[in-house]
Amino acid sequence: LEIGCGSGSSCVPVLQQLMSQHPDCGDSPPFALLACDSSSVAVETTSRCVQEVTNATMHVPPETLAQCFNCFVADPSMDSDVSLLEITEKAYKQIVPSDTAFVGVDGGGGIADVILCVFVLSAVDPAHAQTFVRQLYQTTKPGGTVAFRDYGVFDLPMMRFPPKAYRSSAECDFDGRPP
Repeated sequence: LEIGCGSGSSCVPVLQQLMSQHPDCGDSPPFALLACDSSSVAVETTSRCVQEVTNATMHVPPETLAQCFNCFVADPSMDSDVSLLEITEKAYKQIVPSDTAFVGVDGGGGIADVILCVFVLSAVDPAHAQTFVRQLYQTTKPGGTVAFRDYGVFDLPMMRFPPKAYRSSAECDFDGRPP
């Protein structure tokens, strides 16, 4: 599961690698790649990008792609009536409706073996960070992995932004108060 899929630039190489490991997966791929973003425009962009690249570079038809990839709108930083786990499970069941091997909501555990967050943590308002982390924890299968890449203090991407364009999480704690 990729959180904050943006343009699809992380989904494409992950999907290419998975498909290269399973070249003859045919009608039943042994993996499911899910991606979400809080922006419906990003979800549409990712879906289009993944479809175009996999078709052009690997000649994967849309119907095969639909059996291993799903992209949806979700914002794990916000509390809502429907959790990230429930939304992710619904997206997963659209791909693999008959899979009973996953833990999921009913089984008391998460659904994602791996959650990928690329340049997402820095976009989460510190006031919503606790909700975000809780949602990731609930969505990850027991023993699963959360991998992230984000800006580091004074790394080149951070230095490209003017000082008022970014907000350091060291400026306030999770309650929004200065430390």
